[in-house]
Amino acid sequence: MNVQPTFFIPIASDTLGNVDNAAIRKYCLDLKENNSGRTKSNKGGWQSDDIIGYVPELNQLFIEITDRINAFHCSLGYKQSLKQKIYNTWINVNGLGHFNAPHTHPGSIFSGVYYVDGQEDSGNLMVLNPNPFNLNDSWIEEYNTYTSAHWWFPPTPGTLIIFPSSLLHYVEPNRNTKERISISFNTYIVNDNDLS
Repeated sequence: MNVQPTFFIPIASDTLGNVDNAAIRKYCLDLKENNSGRTKSNKGGWQSDDIIGYVPELNQLFIEITDRINAFHCSLGYKQSLKQKIYNTWINVNGLGHFNAPHTHPGSIFSGVYYVDGQEDSGNLMVLNPNPFNLNDSWIEEYNTYTSAHWWFPPTPGTLIIFPSSLLHYVEPNRNTKERISISFNTYIVNDNDLS
C-alpha cells in the first residue's frame, strides 16, 4: 500500500554559532531588572514588552534569525521575490515553576524562539498535533511524528526553532532553579523592495 504524507507541519531548527550569547544574556537580565514587563501566555516569569529599535547586543542575532527564516521560507516553496520580515520580538525569563500556557500567534506567518540559556529540565517547547484523529493514546502502537499528540524541543542554548504561527504551542514548567532565557519573534511577508 502506498502511504503518502499529504500535509505536514514544517518546523525548522538550527544552532547559531555566530552570536555573543554572554552579551545577549546580560542584556536580557539588565532589561528585566529595569522593566516590569507584561503578562501574555506566561504564567509566572517575566516577559518584556516588544523590543523596539536598534539594540547592538541583539543585532547579530536578528541578522542570523532573518537568514534562517528566509532559508526556511524558500525551502517550503514560497516565492523568492517575497521575504519574511521580523515584526516583533520579546524576551522571556522563566524561573522555577514558571511556564507558558497553550497559545498561537494570530496574524503572523512564522513564529520562533532562540534559547539564550536553559537546561534539560527548564521547560521544553511543546507543539500540539492539529490532527484530531491522533489524539487517542489507546490506538497508538508506536509514537512518531504522525501518531504523537504533541512534540517537544528542549531549551538548548544557541538553538533557534521556527514554526508556523498557527501551530498551538506552550512551554512546560521550569523544574530547575536556573532561569530559562529565550527571545521570541513573529514574522510577516513583504516584497524584496519593502525591506528597507
